[in-house]
Amino acid sequence: MAAARSGKREYERFDEALRRHLGFAGAVEQIWAGISPEQAPSEDEAAQIAAEELATVRAERTTHRAGWALPDPTKVVVDPDAWVSAVTNPFGVPARVVEAVITGEIVAVVTQHLLDELAAVLIRPKFRRWLIVAVAVSFVETLGGYADLYPDSSARTRRVRDPDDDYLVALAEASAAVIVTGDADLLDADLQPLAITPRDLLTRIR
Repeated sequence: MAAARSGKREYERFDEALRRHLGFAGAVEQIWAGISPEQAPSEDEAAQIAAEELATVRAERTTHRAGWALPDPTKVVVDPDAWVSAVTNPFGVPARVVEAVITGEIVAVVTQHLLDELAAVLIRPKFRRWLIVAVAVSFVETLGGYADLYPDSSARTRRVRDPDDDYLVALAEASAAVIVTGDADLLDADLQPLAITPRDLLTRIR
């Protein structure tokens, strides 16, 4: 029925889905293949770098602007920090979350704002140790084609300490997805759907 609504044949829709899947998986493999265990930052270092660079991007943007059960299928809003940590350290827990997205164990939910923020972080000079700009852009573009893309919400209620995180909460509420993050501001907030760490997510889906 979906094929009829779209005007495309079933095999054409399957081919498009397969290409999106291989594109995202290929982008991830391309990045990880160039990072050896000796080159990769530790999980703590990757998380710290991600948080620092995301904070810088948000600050610059502001200046320019002036025991519970997971749903099935599990939809997740992955914090840009966690995406960045996964990209720079293919041996850590956030990287296993990316693998779960690739294999279809979970469904990543994004907005254009999240993708723009992720791209703005990954193209910063500090990340040239692990990936070139073209590969960073390819990763974000293929993620946008592979994940469930939701519209950005203009109506955001202040729910967490950092207002820059409100869009993640709005997206989680709109998509009924859990937030996957290492950010204490989100983890400590009384949110529904919940915010959980990458390790907590893996514990509950495997």
